[in-house]
Amino acid sequence: MFVGEIIGKFNENKTNLIMEDTMKKTNLIYSVLLVLTILVFLSCEKKTTEPDNTPPTVTITQPANGETLTEPVTIKVDAADNESVKKVEFIIDGDKVGEDTNEPYEYGWNVYYWADGQEHTILAKAHDSSGNIGQSSVVQVTVFLFVNSFTKTFGGSDSDRGSSVSQTDDGGYIIAGDTYSYDVGWGDVWLIKTDGLGNEEWNNTFGGNNEDSGSSVSQTDDGGYIIIGGKCDPDILDDIPDVWLIKTDGLGNEEWNKTFGGSDSDCGFSGTQTDDGGYIITGYTESYGAGNNDVWL
Repeated sequence: MFVGEIIGKFNENKTNLIMEDTMKKTNLIYSVLLVLTILVFLSCEKKTTEPDNTPPTVTITQPANGETLTEPVTIKVDAADNESVKKVEFIIDGDKVGEDTNEPYEYGWNVYYWADGQEHTILAKAHDSSGNIGQSSVVQVTVFLFVNSFTKTFGGSDSDRGSSVSQTDDGGYIIAGDTYSYDVGWGDVWLIKTDGLGNEEWNNTFGGNNEDSGSSVSQTDDGGYIIIGGKCDPDILDDIPDVWLIKTDGLGNEEWNKTFGGSDSDCGFSGTQTDDGGYIITGYTESYGAGNNDVWL
């Protein structure tokens, strides 16, 4: 009886130990599964991104506030954003005048339209890819139109005359007329090119043994020039001219020339290049008119 009780208690304890061990293992498995479940949930949880509400920073670095402008200026802007700057707008006196989408952010401002001696405002706005807009501080400038005044004379010991002048694409001037100081024969066409201050850069003469004159000059699309005037036959010493069209390159070197006219006096006074690349000339004719001098186109 005593032995049986001992064996029974041993078996009971053994069973309890097995059950306890099984429960521990089960709890461990549950704990591991719970941890894995939480990790999977966290990895699958949809991440939310906060919207970008930060506008770009914008600073006008040129011109300076309070500056006086007398010539065209490049407006320069520094712009930065936590994402990216999409574009920078340039605003003069409240009106948008241009924009730039690439660094460096710049705008070439031709101030002549605003040259009234008054203050004008410059503002820059930067847009980022999220639609935020940053704005610079207002820069105030005063704009004056500064005109360089000068007088120049060109000529020699004999009679020289300028008949036409126009400004060239580089800001200089081109002059056409005739010269008796530097002519080959008895008066030649004279073409003079100057810089923006009237200083001579080069000059060329065109003509023969008889009297030739230049009445008009204009710059052509290729950077050269056309001269309109009158040309007398170099082999006949008379005063009966024809309309003369001379084409030069940008340095005044003759490329070709043409004459137009009849048996009487004809002369060109003005001409310009047309949209189709040709030329239009006006002057007078005694050869083809109704009598005496008639307008000739």
